[in-house]
Amino acid sequence: MNRHLSATVIAGFLVLGIPSRSFAGRQKNGNELALEYATAKESQKEDISKEAVGQLYFFRYLRIEKIKKGKTKTGPFIAMDTVEPSSDMHVLFTVNKSVSLQKAGPLKTNDAVAVSGRLKNLDKDYNRIVLDPVIVRYKDKHSPAAGKELLPEVDPKARIGTDTSSGKEKVRHLKK
Repeated sequence: MNRHLSATVIAGFLVLGIPSRSFAGRQKNGNELALEYATAKESQKEDISKEAVGQLYFFRYLRIEKIKKGKTKTGPFIAMDTVEPSSDMHVLFTVNKSVSLQKAGPLKTNDAVAVSGRLKNLDKDYNRIVLDPVIVRYKDKHSPAAGKELLPEVDPKARIGTDTSSGKEKVRHLKK
């Protein structure tokens, strides 16, 4: 009986103790949020802000304007002031996780970066978005490749996949 009870308790701790991706929630597109917020009427901005704060967002093509590297009692940090290209909104965040610090370390002003983070504040007075905490995904390009990344938006049937015979990406159409 004790063996069965302890196995049940251990299984319960594993299920409850290990966070799953379903608890974290789906990451939303931060670039779309910035553009929606920048083009919204003043009366709509508060509603957008209330809905967005606390949510996870993924931003791409953020051009770095300012970088500040430093160290606190808890460890090193890199603070970045970036600009989202479609809305010209500033996206501010501080990197302090070790893997993200390694990815952000070589970045310099005018590079582009892709990040995921929880939206802490949307400030209409200063035209800025504050993310905290944040994870640096990778050094990015400054804009999407025309005709390639946006192709599924133009042609809903288009899908980009890998051709296993050549290893190169090519457009595939779904058959009905």
